[in-house]
Amino acid sequence: IEAGMLDLLLGWEESARLHFNRAAAADEMCSLAYVGQLMTEPEPERRKQALLALTERINTLPSTPVETFYLSAFLRLLSNDKTGAAEEFCRHAEQYRRDTFAACWGVLLLHCVDVGYDTDGKIRPQQQRALQLAEQLYENHPQDAMVCFVRAYVEESAPQVSSRALQAAERAAELLPTHPIPSHLLGHLLYRSGSC
Repeated sequence: IEAGMLDLLLGWEESARLHFNRAAAADEMCSLAYVGQLMTEPEPERRKQALLALTERINTLPSTPVETFYLSAFLRLLSNDKTGAAEEFCRHAEQYRRDTFAACWGVLLLHCVDVGYDTDGKIRPQQQRALQLAEQLYENHPQDAMVCFVRAYVEESAPQVSSRALQAAERAAELLPTHPIPSHLLGHLLYRSGSC
């Protein structure tokens, strides 16, 4: 599940789907495996049918309080409530400061809700909040590859890429040397900053 969540967070859905499929095969009662399969389903009609089936089955699957939280937040996201899911992830991350997965999801969803900058290059409010939360997270967890990636990613559309974003992208690529997504983001940011 953790490997699938990492790949999903980094945007590598094909790899994430394989991890979630393996988890579901290994434990047919693993609710997060089903949510992961649902989130990585590329076919919209099949995703819609799977969401209905999962919401009917959700109460029959045993889950811990943490799993229940993730189920609730991801189901909100799958129901197209990005803002609600972002807030749910941020509240959870505030309460459970070691749960960097939830914090990273909160930051990414805030970033997606109010993407980036306006036409004059001014940062939008949710983007500002996402950037502040990502910076705090990076300050507290500088050796967490996912955190480094998220810190860099929130500036992927910035008019000017900061040295801090480049540093975070470099660290994410170093910490995940065999994963293509952090290296791609680093290349993108280096190109945009004029450093390559």
